[in-house]
Amino acid sequence: KEDGTVKEANKEEEPKADEPLSKPKALMRPMIPAQKKRRPHRKTHGKISFQHLARMVGERWKSLDEDRRKYYQELAQEDMKRQKAAMEAYYA
Repeated sequence: KEDGTVKEANKEEEPKADEPLSKPKALMRPMIPAQKKRRPHRKTHGKISFQHLARMVGERWKSLDEDRRKYYQELAQEDMKRQKAAMEAYYA
């Protein structure tokens, strides 16, 4: 309006205290080992594009031996269980 007040319809709704800000998300299997290497890589190489990061993560995932890959797949399954429980709580 002209008098400087904000229209009621334009106000952003604030989330309620008991309402989470976003839905819980599960991690993809190749991203679990990449999480620990992201910060050191960024310190030595600087900021990289998402496309370049995804390519590097994919190459590292393909080069992992079966035992290591199975370990990360189990971690991803545990994270999926956590995410499923969190989503049930989110929608409850």
